[in-house]
Amino acid sequence: MCLTAVKRAGYIISVVPKKFLTEEICMLAAKNSNEAIFHIKNPTPELCLTMIKANDLGLQWVNNPSPEICSEAVKQNGNAIKYIGRPTPEMCLEAVRNNINAFRYINPEFQTQEIIEYVFKANKNYKDLYKFINRDQAPDYIKYYLEINNIKKRR
Repeated sequence: MCLTAVKRAGYIISVVPKKFLTEEICMLAAKNSNEAIFHIKNPTPELCLTMIKANDLGLQWVNNPSPEICSEAVKQNGNAIKYIGRPTPEMCLEAVRNNINAFRYINPEFQTQEIIEYVFKANKNYKDLYKFINRDQAPDYIKYYLEINNIKKRR
């Protein structure tokens, strides 16, 4: 009965008695609802990864996500980068490759020259993102372009 209910709506796990919370029921709930993670005591990394694969922005509900979970989240949706405190350069590059607009969520201190060049070259239609470029990390030709086109830094 619990399995059927959770299969229909993952958030139902919130009213399932603790003695019936099996790994199978928790996995099913995680696939069907982001809220399920709140009702599972000590979710396993596998459970969190299942939720991330089902809900690309579910990372915001995971406490202390592992690098693997963070990487999977940005592969699913580049905008998930905004929920990662200290992303790796690889995560940042994956995020902008997945969704160019994710660049706006990448803290300037995490912008590498490779990421900046990718955004600059791939993004001629989204020049509004240029204001997010960390000028200290940008190659000279990009700095020059920003300067002659009077593109101001974001504050």
